[in-house]
Amino acid sequence: MQLEILVKNQIIVLSLKKGKKIIGQSEFSEKNSLSRDLLIQINKLLQENKLTAKMIKKVSVQTEISKAYTSYRIAEAVAKAFNTFAQAV
Repeated sequence: MQLEILVKNQIIVLSLKKGKKIIGQSEFSEKNSLSRDLLIQINKLLQENKLTAKMIKKVSVQTEISKAYTSYRIAEAVAKAFNTFAQAV
């Protein structure tokens, strides 16, 4: 199971994928609160699809904004943490 985080201008799209098939998806407005809301939204998406964080094997970040933006850097930090966790399990 993979999680893709798409960072757009003020919008975050989370997609759960099994191979190329999208299993679940959610979208939310980040409004300068991504550091507070991203993990909450990921957890909500996982719960809606009856999954746990342990089932996520890879997290990737896509962006439609500059990688210099804080929103992108927050998403990248969360992805790195998930990927490190996935390797340890």
